[in-house]
Amino acid sequence: MKYSRKMDELCHSLSIMQGRLFERSVEFHIPSYFFIKSFMLSEEARALDDLDLEKAGITEVEIFNSIKTKIDTTRGSLLPYPIMRFIGYFYRSASYIYNVSSKYLYEHIPVKSLISSYDALHSLSIEEAIKDMFSIHKIELKTKEEQFSEEYKKNSNRVGTAKREMNGFELSLEEFNSIPVEKFDN
Repeated sequence: MKYSRKMDELCHSLSIMQGRLFERSVEFHIPSYFFIKSFMLSEEARALDDLDLEKAGITEVEIFNSIKTKIDTTRGSLLPYPIMRFIGYFYRSASYIYNVSSKYLYEHIPVKSLISSYDALHSLSIEEAIKDMFSIHKIELKTKEEQFSEEYKKNSNRVGTAKREMNGFELSLEEFNSIPVEKFDN
């Protein structure tokens, strides 16, 4: 099972940057669906997924110009600025927190779903919004802390019931671990 990080300063910075990139596409009259698809499937998005900012072209302008050249701007509609900002922020945060690719998110959480859920999601914390969308789309990913917590609970239950055999003598794991260990000098 994949898991990753908490929302931290780097995640927030990258998410703001991606939100601004998406918002900028509206400013330049680039059809929203085409921009989102081109970005989410791009090498630049993959580099951001991998936190390889040098490969991504670190600046928003460089990333934006690279994506802009790949899109037919003669057809398609524009989404409002706030929705585009939210979609960009959402996708980057989800990618960072759960260590999944932009492509995976684009394929499993459709843009239309984010648009239709915008009113309900944009007022939540980003972590809650991501969990809600993962639940709606039946995506089961865990943060590092959730994974650790599950493993800890599993192992804690085993401690009380696990037994060790030593020369036909049974000890519980707790009893075994309580035996003092002598230090040996070499």
